[in-house]
Formats: sequence, C-alpha cells, structure tokens
Amino acid sequence: MRTLQKFAADMQKAGNRDLPLKLQRLAAAMALEGESYAKRTYGKNGLGVVTGRLKQSIMGRALSATEGIGLVLMAGDKQQVVYAAVHEFGYSQRNIPSRPYIAPAIEHVRKQLPADLRKAVTASILNRPWTP
Repeated sequence: MRTLQKFAADMQKAGNRDLPLKLQRLAAAMALEGESYAKRTYGKNGLGVVTGRLKQSIMGRALSATEGIGLVLMAGDKQQVVYAAVHEFGYSQRNIPSRPYIAPAIEHVRKQLPADLRKAVTASILNRPWTP
C-alpha cells in the first residue's frame, strides 16, 4: 500500500510541475514536424508551385501556455495567400478540386502522438529528463 501512495504522490507532483512542460515541448516538436511534413510532401496531391507563396506560408506552432496544450498547423494569410483554403478544401463553384496539404500533415503527426505522449508521461512519472 505504501508503494501505491508514493506512486500517487509522484504522479501528482509530476502533473503539477513537470508534465505540462513536457507536453508543451512535445506540442512544439510536433508542430515543427507537421510544418516540415506539409512542406516536404507539398505537391504530392497535384498542387503545383507557381510563386511558392502558399508553400512558404505553411506554419506550425504550439499553443501558448494560456491557450492550453496543443498545436496549430495552418497556411495562407489575408494579403498574398488568400487562396490557401481553396486548395486545401476545393471550390466546387469554380471547379477547383481539393488538394490537401495540411490535412495529411495533421494525420502524420496524429499517428506519432501515442508513442511520443507515452514517452513524455513516462519520463515525468519516473522523474527523468526528456526531450522530444
């Protein structure tokens, strides 16, 4: 019984301090991986590069501590790359097919999540250093 009490105390300690930091680092690493994957595989869906602005606008970031733990992958901006969503989702009125480049990157990152998350939590429970 004493071992279970110690384990519970260690979990609480890790969750209050160490685990959120490790999860934030994991989100940051996964955001960079998602951005890199989207840029590496851009064009495999039939999407060509004319000016390169759309590909350059692809960005991944971790949420801030006040936003929670997670990541964002996005592309486009309001001035030069307003067509980013048109290529991702398609536009039937103009006969433009969907050519997703963000959704495959999200799926790529999502597949890695269980193993990476398990490593971060295990490191916190065992009070070991961990980097993504």
